[in-house]
Amino acid sequence: MHGLVAFCVTVATIAAGPGQKGEFQWFKGNLHTHTWWSDGDSPPETVIAWYKNNGYQFLALTDHNQINVGNKWVSPDKNKKSSAAAAGAEYAKQYGPRWVETKPESQEPGAATLWRAKPLSEVRALFEEAGKFLLIPGDEISIAHGTIPVHLNGFNLLEAVPNEQADTVTGTLQKAIDDVMTQSQSTGTKMLVQINHPNFKWALTAEDIFPTRGAALMEVANGHNGVNNAGDREHPSVEHIWDVVLTKRLGELNMPILYGTATDDAHFFGPGADATRAIAGRGWVMVRARYLTPEHVLRALEQGDFYASSGVTLDEVQFENNVLSLKIQPKPGVSYRTQFIGTLRGYDPKATPRTSDPEARLTMKYLSGL
Repeated sequence: MHGLVAFCVTVATIAAGPGQKGEFQWFKGNLHTHTWWSDGDSPPETVIAWYKNNGYQFLALTDHNQINVGNKWVSPDKNKKSSAAAAGAEYAKQYGPRWVETKPESQEPGAATLWRAKPLSEVRALFEEAGKFLLIPGDEISIAHGTIPVHLNGFNLLEAVPNEQADTVTGTLQKAIDDVMTQSQSTGTKMLVQINHPNFKWALTAEDIFPTRGAALMEVANGHNGVNNAGDREHPSVEHIWDVVLTKRLGELNMPILYGTATDDAHFFGPGADATRAIAGRGWVMVRARYLTPEHVLRALEQGDFYASSGVTLDEVQFENNVLSLKIQPKPGVSYRTQFIGTLRGYDPKATPRTSDPEARLTMKYLSGL
């Protein structure tokens, strides 16, 4: 999906540029990444530094079933990711003993070293800058619905939500969404939900997703190597699934748009991490907002004032008088082709199963060509 741009823009003219304080401007961000707090190979400081040093203005840390709060000790030497031990050594070298905290796992000779994974409240001081770089708390709510992995990101949470399954996959998605929205309403804090990588282990079909209410976002491009963005002979691509979801929601159910995002889902930042791994820089969102705060960023995402990309940068996006136009920021030696793809009015809503296997989890085949 190299070069993908997913347009998610409300009726507005969006011009690139830094802007003045209080004026709309672009902010580049990543909405999905992992650290020592779950299954990433590196400490939060290493992960955050990569994004800040590579031109991002905001980052959501989305470790599995937690929001990087409290006290956590990890053993990189025992991490299943081969780069984790090297990541620890590099971390110690870069930040030094005044910052890095370690202790032996036990009093036994040769015991493994435990490293303290710093909570978000501590690492903020090293990286955040008003108007320049922002950290947003996140939680990849990871639920096993039987053998089906149901994953969603909750943004700006104050506490992790339960990872509980319901009777159906759709019900499991809805339960997690409702838990985030309940926390948002009870605390008066702006929060948002993103449905993650539908084709990861072929977990989610379009029919699982489109009836859900309350989520604002869905990953259309995810940079992890094992999420099957393009589908296969049996399974449609994630872009295809998104098209079905949008068509059903807008054309039949009178439901809101589920906006498409691009993310890294990065796990590898340590020495030796290469393109065969889930590394950073593969997908991002460009958000249009007046201020770089969690509320302004999440509100822009919720309203569709952003675009998602895996390689293309836009100078301008315009939607006026029912005409959508754009201007691509060119790169030397690169040619561009722009396609606007979607289902037209008057489509045939009838659908048939793609297989006779009742256990197969495949998005239906729609007679309209979806």
